[in-house]
Amino acid sequence: MPELFSVKGKRVIISGGARGLGAAVAGVLVAEGAHVAIIDILDEVGEQHAAALTAAGPGKAYYFHADIAKRAEAFAAVASAVDALGGLDALHNNAGVERSVPLEDIAEADFDLVFGVNVKGCLWLSQAAVAHLRTAGNGGVIVNIGSDSALMPYPTSAHYSASKGAVHALTRSMAATWAPHGIRVNTAIPAAKTDMYYDMQANRTDEQRAQSAEWLKRNILIGGDLGSVDEFAPMMVYLTSDASRFVTGQILAVNGGMNFVR
Repeated sequence: MPELFSVKGKRVIISGGARGLGAAVAGVLVAEGAHVAIIDILDEVGEQHAAALTAAGPGKAYYFHADIAKRAEAFAAVASAVDALGGLDALHNNAGVERSVPLEDIAEADFDLVFGVNVKGCLWLSQAAVAHLRTAGNGGVIVNIGSDSALMPYPTSAHYSASKGAVHALTRSMAATWAPHGIRVNTAIPAAKTDMYYDMQANRTDEQRAQSAEWLKRNILIGGDLGSVDEFAPMMVYLTSDASRFVTGQILAVNGGMNFVR
């Protein structure tokens, strides 16, 4: 049974893996023996993280630059990553951006940025990866990062909420379309204190931070607060491993009971 949960030797692409949630997941996978290609725009941070992960082992990590909102760059980065990895078993569409702004004040540039990275990036990377995933030995894997904000009202960043709703919808379409090729596609929802969370907190007033903390206390059943990225990473290991080989088209939340997926 333990070997079902192993990711040793798995070849994984992680977008947005230079910092935050993606960096933590990359670290866990490499520590478990997987080989990881990080795609990001934070070149210095990404290269340093990949080098540190490779030095720690036992897996290896590589870094590739791409603005994934641009289809050509996404395809080129996947091709380079697959060449370095020697194939591909899994893609984690982790990269995402969020902009907090009242619904009536959302600007076109912010809308385009959020949908460009969160939705286009997810689609372009998946399109680029699918041909390689078809040849994976036990069926390929795509894991998209969703959000509870797409499952309940989120007026402070409605365009982010809408983009994650689109990701949830893409997951179901991908799962149905690519199942005949042995590719399983799922959405994982984190409720964790990531770099994105800390960036949001820095832009809030003391009153807004207090209101947020009170809301979390009331609504998160386990601990009354967001979890850590290390509490989310095991879900990504599971979805990458052969233990999840009969799981596809699902939204799987690691959110301490903050919201219930239907």
